[in-house]
Amino acid sequence: MPRPDHNGMIDGYSSVQAIRRLDGKTPRPKPPDGELSAVATSAGVSTEPAVGRPVNVAHTALPTRHDLICYACNYRFMVTGRLDKVLCPKCKTQLETGDKHIDGTWSGTIQTVGRVFINSGAVVSSARIVALDIRVAGMCRSTRLEPTRHLELDSGAQVELDKLSKLKIVILESASLCLDEPLRCRTLEVFGELQAEARPSEQAVLHPASTFRGTLHSPRLIVYEGAALKAYLHISPPRAAAVPVTVGNPPPEVGEPPVDAAILQECDAPPAVELPPVDLATSEGP
Repeated sequence: MPRPDHNGMIDGYSSVQAIRRLDGKTPRPKPPDGELSAVATSAGVSTEPAVGRPVNVAHTALPTRHDLICYACNYRFMVTGRLDKVLCPKCKTQLETGDKHIDGTWSGTIQTVGRVFINSGAVVSSARIVALDIRVAGMCRSTRLEPTRHLELDSGAQVELDKLSKLKIVILESASLCLDEPLRCRTLEVFGELQAEARPSEQAVLHPASTFRGTLHSPRLIVYEGAALKAYLHISPPRAAAVPVTVGNPPPEVGEPPVDAAILQECDAPPAVELPPVDLATSEGP
């Protein structure tokens, strides 16, 4: 039947009955409003209008977002949800997504956008490992470690230090390492204890509750409150490259002879600062 509050409109019940007539079925009589309310109440359905009633949301779960780097083309992209059959959007390579754990003696090749764990007591030799993060607590000999993000070192880690110059190194919170050879890397982040001669090419970061002893050569050093530092420091920014500047002919009204010369202007960086041994132990606040 038409709705009295809206001209030219019918209610939902009347529209359903009209469809039944078109199908050749007998329309059912509409029950009284009181009977509809009684049926709804017995079924546990509220007949009160929902307008103005507060909506309580107990928990909202968002899908997990994964920041991945393709091991075939080094393209960085984001994946939301489960890591199942991930395809690189740039090179169209089908990527392995699972984490790998290595125990005992092992050699071979691993390529994954997940993580690889070389557990304590493991011996890896003549291998190639490509992963998002590689965590080492065992021994690696003649092994190519190629993390696309971080190489994490734990207590007991034995790696070839001369092959880490392009990697981002993280000393884990549970680690206590003493290195006999210089550690050359791209960046160095210390969460645990490290005694070494460290030479990161970009920066070194000492996080709260970390300890560093030895010698540190770095263009940049960041020390957070709570870190302990006792080391010889050599902190110097990278030297700026020489910038060639060409000077053209002066205006005719100057009255000077034409000049056409190439002047090499060299921008010198500030001199390196050689500091005595520093014993810095910042206690944590209350």
